[in-house]
Amino acid sequence: MRYLPRWKGNTWSWVGISILALCALWWLVIGLVMVTAPRSIIDTIIFGILVSIVPAGLGVYCIIRGKQTEKTRIAKTRKRQDLKAQLSEDGIKYKILTGLQAIGVDAQIAKRGRAEEKTDEGSLGIIEVSDEPIRWVNVRQTESAEGRVCYHADFGIPDAKLKPDFPELKIRSVRQKKYFLFGQVVDLLWKGKDMDTGIISRLDSDSSIKKLIMESANVTVYSHRRYRCWTISPERLVTPSPALWDCYKVIAHYLLSSLLL
Repeated sequence: MRYLPRWKGNTWSWVGISILALCALWWLVIGLVMVTAPRSIIDTIIFGILVSIVPAGLGVYCIIRGKQTEKTRIAKTRKRQDLKAQLSEDGIKYKILTGLQAIGVDAQIAKRGRAEEKTDEGSLGIIEVSDEPIRWVNVRQTESAEGRVCYHADFGIPDAKLKPDFPELKIRSVRQKKYFLFGQVVDLLWKGKDMDTGIISRLDSDSSIKKLIMESANVTVYSHRRYRCWTISPERLVTPSPALWDCYKVIAHYLLSSLLL
């Protein structure tokens, strides 16, 4: 969520308020005069109206002008924020794209509206990958409970074996520390229910995968039967190194070769 600055007023508004305050003070003086000289009440009221009508009108005009100016300022601020957000979102996609291209991956930005964008919320678009088991990357934006914007990259693996009746799987890596909640990370375990597909046992037996994920970020593997694909989702935004990209490809190979129900 993007926040606009609170209204702080402007010169036009404060001038209008000041003029109206002086008009109110003027009528207070007139009231005191009418109390002390009751015989001239009508003349005093007429005189007060003649003297205050122009300043009062000017004050109202200044306040209206101030509100219009404030609306214009808010509109410009919103436009700047939207432009900044768009540049930031595009920048994240191109950062991942150039990172993949730098390690020799044939990748390009896909047109918006791909079905894969719906595999999770907040999609900013798809990066299409050629000649790899990982065929696309879904770049996403989410918001934390504190209102902080977070970016993610989900690595997608199409799998025609995922039928509509296949259960939704969720398998995640969990780092094991030496002293329960603190200390050096000494091991990596895979948790979840793989529905007897053998995925967890194969991941657990691969020490090279463990080492690379322990050094980067935990991942969660999801199956998406509706879109007939798997996703490998790191817990934070990751631009893969050559070794980490190979690690994700190994995971993709295990997923594609798993014994599905």
